[in-house]
Amino acid sequence: MQKLPISSEFSPLLDTTKEQEERIKNILRELPSHPDKPDWINMACVAQYLTALDRLGKINLKNKRDLRLWVAQVTGKNVPDSGHFNEAIPSDARKKVTEAVKEWKSLLPDL
Repeated sequence: MQKLPISSEFSPLLDTTKEQEERIKNILRELPSHPDKPDWINMACVAQYLTALDRLGKINLKNKRDLRLWVAQVTGKNVPDSGHFNEAIPSDARKKVTEAVKEWKSLLPDL
């Protein structure tokens, strides 16, 4: 898979400190991989956590091209093609997104 360039300046995160940004990236890295492909993200899980950050007002999901590349860069894993990625974001799994919001608040109480 060819990695497309992303500006090292790009970050979809909003209103976060450098420390919060690093902690968010670490949490995204630790999310489970695709069950059948350990070097791929679990798209549903990542979408739920990104959507939860959006609900918290901490991420901008509009620039999906760069968001997709940022997720690949942050996680170090392969990401589905842009069509699948764009379709998954934002997640419509309301219950799981609500659980992810609670998880973010638990892991990052200062968020």
